[in-house]
Order: sequence, then C-alpha cells, then structure tokens
Amino acid sequence: MTADGEKKLKILLVSTVFPYQLDRGDSLIVYHLLRQLSKACRIELLTLHDDDMQLSRIDALKQICNSLQVFPVARKGSRIKRLLNFASGSPWEVALKYSPELAEAISARLKQRQYDLVHLQPRSAAPYFDLTKSLPTVLFAQDSMTLKIERWIDTRKGLLRTLLASRELSKAKRFESGYKKFDKCIVVSEVDGRRLLELDPQIDVTAVPNGVDTDYFSPIEGREEFPSIVFTGNMGYAPNVDAAVYFCDEVLPLIEREHGSVKLYLAGSSPTPELRQLGREKQNVIITGYVDDLREYFARGTIYVSPLRVGAGIKNKVLEAMAMARAIVATSISCDGIGVTNGTHLYIEDDSKAFAQRIIELFADEKKRKDMGDAARDYVIRNHSWETVGCNVLQIWKEAMNKHRSNGMENQDR
Repeated sequence: MTADGEKKLKILLVSTVFPYQLDRGDSLIVYHLLRQLSKACRIELLTLHDDDMQLSRIDALKQICNSLQVFPVARKGSRIKRLLNFASGSPWEVALKYSPELAEAISARLKQRQYDLVHLQPRSAAPYFDLTKSLPTVLFAQDSMTLKIERWIDTRKGLLRTLLASRELSKAKRFESGYKKFDKCIVVSEVDGRRLLELDPQIDVTAVPNGVDTDYFSPIEGREEFPSIVFTGNMGYAPNVDAAVYFCDEVLPLIEREHGSVKLYLAGSSPTPELRQLGREKQNVIITGYVDDLREYFARGTIYVSPLRVGAGIKNKVLEAMAMARAIVATSISCDGIGVTNGTHLYIEDDSKAFAQRIIELFADEKKRKDMGDAARDYVIRNHSWETVGCNVLQIWKEAMNKHRSNGMENQDR
C-alpha cells in the first residue's frame, strides 16, 4: 500500500464504536480499515465500548494498531436523558456517544505526540473536531443521518413518534451541514454523498463503498434447510427490528400459504423484547440472539432476505450474503450503493406481495437460486474488496493533508 522507503503516516484514529463487533455494520467498517491501513501507517486507536463482552476482544484489536485506549459509554440512554435531549441542538445518537473521558484522552495525545492526521469515525465522532482542527482531520461519516431519518419518518405512525423524528431531522440537517469544516468527509454510497451536498455544496465528500471479506464469506455446501429464510443483523437496531416485524406481519403469511413448513431465522445479537415475543408466538420464527459465526445461518437459509424500509449507506449484510452466493430478495433501500442488476444478482422488491412472490418463485427454481448466487458472488469479488477500500481511504488521507497545508498557507498570506 506504500512504496518501499516511503515514510509511514502517523494517524490518530478516534472511533465512537468499538471496532471488534463484526455483526454491527459501523464496527465492521472500522475493523477492516484498521486491518488494511495498519500495513501502511502507524495507527493509534482511541475508542469506546458499550458492552463488557467487547473487552474480551481487546487483545485481538491490539494486533492491528500501534496503541489502544478504550473508554466506557452507555449503550442506551435513559428516557429522561432522551427527553432532555429533545430540547438540545445535538442529535440523540451523537449525544449518546459523547464521552468526556475520550475528549480528555484526545487532548492529551495531541499535546504529547505528533500526528500527520486525525481520522474520526463514524459521524458521532464529529464533535471531537474542536479538539483536532489544528491538524488535517477526516470524518468517515459512513452514511447520511438526514437521509435515514427522512426514510424513518415515512414509516412512522402516531403523532408523538412523528414529532420526535421531525425534531431529530431538524437537528440532523444542521449537524451534517457542519461537515464542511472537515478537510475530507467519507460516506459509503453516492446516494448518501448527494444528500450531504444538498445540505451544503461546500462539503468535500467522497463515496468509498464498503468491502467484504470474500475468503471468509464464501459458499458452504450441504447446510441448506428447505424451505427456509434468513435475515441477519443487530436485532436491537431499530431499522432491523422494523424490517423483521414488517416481514413477519406482511410478507411471511403470504409465503406460508404456499409453504406451510417454511422457517424464518432472525440471526443477530440483542433482539428486542418485541422480537422475542414474536418468536414465542410463531413457532416457525427462530430468534437466535448472538451467534459466534453468522456464516452458519447464511448457509442454512434457502433464501436470504433484507426487507429494510429505513436506513442509509451500504448494507454489509447484503454484501456478505452475496459473497456466500445466496439467492437474495431485498428492498431497494437495502441495495443503496451496490451496483446490482435486478433479476441477475438478486431480486429487488418494495411491495410486500411482490416480495413474497419472488421468494415463492425462488423456492420453486433451484437453478435460478444457484445462478443468482453465483452472479452475486462474482459481483462482490470484482467490486468490493477491503484492500481497495483501504487504498482509497489512504489516498483521501493524503489529499486531506495537502488541502489542510494549502489552506494554512492561504491563511498566512492574508
């Protein structure tokens, strides 16, 4: 990634998500960036943890960075804190991830050591810019909060929920307009980049699509259960919960008319009480909770689904299912930033009846499932390697350093 003899950049990487929880998309991106960029740079990592189980993975993280400090943060704020936040100017997800201890650590590092650049990730790390602005600073925002909330509002029912979401949307727009102060901003899809530029054309934003480890996520033969459906992800994350409930309420009953023995696996950590209750009420809906290796469930499902109605950015779960050569039916939101062809790499359907019909068709056509899965895997091998992602981010770091240096010279000349 660097030419022989080229000096390694010294980077302070601040992540408000713990990088080694690979069933969480925001964590997974940081982890793979560390793996790739530590080959070319000296990276010192400051991060937060919101789960004691994460602490058991610290030794593994130390293998891919030059130093590491971890600070605790609450996973979920109390209802009182959330109500108090309603009147503040800070979006809830940003307020939740602010740590005075992390801020002190950043200040101390910048006083004690010299860095070529500071990398903040994901967007909830943006407030720490006030401490790092004297240095080239890149924000890896990942996706657009504004776009995600706009889509969320479209699915909300009830006056209070709509009011809360509208207030968050107003704060998100103001918050993301502030990205223009960063030397560079990175998102994972052109869709998110365009939405940020609509907020402020001065934001220097580049889209760098996510990668997928196609060696790790590769086809596993002989595990498939017929007929079965799989959906993976952090089952405490609101868009995944919404998708799972929507699928069970509006899509699964249509499939059950044709395939009464069909099973649905909802595989991922932190399932909400609502999802656990769903599993108790429907015997064919299996709520797994945390699993060590999600590949087992990708391989088990006859069909992989991603019925997301809310969200932004690239969905790692879809890339992983593609890498494992699974036949997939997904909503259009699930495919943001992935240049797939509907009907070739997967099926894209937003209507519940059409979604169910595609699954029924795939259950009846083993050859189509195989052809679609093979095409999907070939696509991600050609377009979504983590090595390419690392090279692209390294180039953006160098551009940010040059831009910061040029801006500093211009200010001196004034």
